[in-house]
Amino acid sequence: MIRPRYEQEDDRQAEVKIMERVATALEFSDFRKLPASYVLDFAAIRGKEIAGFVEVKRRRNKMSQYPDIFVALHKLNAARQLNMIGKKTIFAVEWDDCTGWLLLENPSHISFTGRVDRNDPADLEPMAHFPIDRVKII
Repeated sequence: MIRPRYEQEDDRQAEVKIMERVATALEFSDFRKLPASYVLDFAAIRGKEIAGFVEVKRRRNKMSQYPDIFVALHKLNAARQLNMIGKKTIFAVEWDDCTGWLLLENPSHISFTGRVDRNDPADLEPMAHFPIDRVKII
């Protein structure tokens, strides 16, 4: 069975706007949306070279609402593979009150959690947690 794709056009547009802020703050000269097979959202470019990769999320709450943020473990594993060739991955998050980022490495713990609002069992999976105080605000 093929899993439904929940991402809509307005979600993709929001990701690009977040990535524009991240690119400016971290001095990337450009960025490119990655194909779905790459798991992560964007390649970040400096000059003519890929400088790293970015996973982007939009959270509908204030940054301080939860003590940590989490990302699917399979995305962390993709980031680890890219790290092995010298390319870091950042996790960029826009909350209602700010935008920030952290390196996608060394989670504090792994849990089995996820969304429950779509009644999709595949939304529950291993998640890597990162303390909110690791986030650098841009």
